[in-house]
Amino acid sequence: MMVLSALLMDCFLAISVEAKSIEKDTYRICKNEIFIDYDQLNCKKIVTEVKDDGAFIVVDLGEWLEEQDVYDIFVIEDDENNGYKKRFMKES
Repeated sequence: MMVLSALLMDCFLAISVEAKSIEKDTYRICKNEIFIDYDQLNCKKIVTEVKDDGAFIVVDLGEWLEEQDVYDIFVIEDDENNGYKKRFMKES
């Protein structure tokens, strides 16, 4: 169930809004940024801390969700007949 929750949260947070543009093609990482770690079988990671020197600490997204006690996760679904609606998933 936690894997499903992590996947749903990933869909909800798929668009990164925290990255700050420094120059034309240079971005600074920010706390709560989600990215794919290609060296660990495409595992989703979330930045939990950014240090003053630019280094940052990450954890697996699934572990972070478990630590946050995330129980209610929803995604927005586009229904062609009725417009947008929320679909809720709850941890059992």
